[in-house]
Amino acid sequence: MEDDKIKNIIKLVTKEKPPEETLEVHPDDLLKEATGNYDSLILIGWKDDSFKVSWSTDITPEEVYLQLDLAKDRLLKKMYEF
Repeated sequence: MEDDKIKNIIKLVTKEKPPEETLEVHPDDLLKEATGNYDSLILIGWKDDSFKVSWSTDITPEEVYLQLDLAKDRLLKKMYEF
């Protein structure tokens, strides 16, 4: 696996044993990495205690909801496979 792809891996650890290394990625770096790599995009950003959802013009709000729900289900399934 390439070193630049390692920052996209989700690491699950227990509270008793924190990760030995911290892989910090700035949101602007993620956006630069995504530029030109997707046909459509749904972007969720957080700041403090609020978030904003933005999406490409070729996606309807109903499709955004369905895609976010599907992504949530897939993430939860992956997390519980461990």
